[in-house]
Amino acid sequence: MRFNVLIRRLVASFVDIGLLYAGWHFYEYMLTKDQPMAYDRLFAGVFELLSYVPFCLLYTPLSESLSRGQTIGKYLLGLRVVSSQHGGFGLKEAFLRWLGGWVDFYITLGIAAGISMLQSRPYQRLGDRLARTWVVREFRPQERIKLPSPHFNFRVRDDYVEKGKIYEYREAGRRYKIQCLGVWMDASLIYVRLLVLESDPKPYSLQVGEILEVSINTSGIVFPGMWYLREL
Repeated sequence: MRFNVLIRRLVASFVDIGLLYAGWHFYEYMLTKDQPMAYDRLFAGVFELLSYVPFCLLYTPLSESLSRGQTIGKYLLGLRVVSSQHGGFGLKEAFLRWLGGWVDFYITLGIAAGISMLQSRPYQRLGDRLARTWVVREFRPQERIKLPSPHFNFRVRDDYVEKGKIYEYREAGRRYKIQCLGVWMDASLIYVRLLVLESDPKPYSLQVGEILEVSINTSGIVFPGMWYLREL
């Protein structure tokens, strides 16, 4: 599932870059179409450079803050940036992601972003880690969904997982009290988004307020790793 999101992120980035490139040429045409003299065209080109480049640099944080986590590319590819702390997205997160993006892309030419994304389970670049955000598929959650059988990792009533219900979540020897934020199905996978309400005191545990996403295929296999969910 996460690898699918990574591919979509790359395609969304190319879409955004392509739109900005096309916008650059359209803006250049509009500025210079009535400028027959070379001097006037040069002046218009300098004005274009000084006005359009800042727009390109601010395109991502402006788009994401105004649309709650989406650029045009992310919208077309069905992606959204959300906070790993509270599930929302605002100007603070957009600014921190943009700030980290200077190291991710402009200073290291994408090397830092690639290394960071490959070393984190939800593929977070440095800007995501700084802002405590991650990129997720944009789904319309259902209120409840029936689990495939067998589902050895679940102890729930009537084989259903429901939005709003409280569960005990176990993973890697740690226990958490969590709330289901939404469930949905895409192709052969069921996705469950969970909010941590009470954390385990052990080191390296998930923190209160963090959001995690788990998925189950129709044969009952769960991702990531081995975990257990029990209705309280």
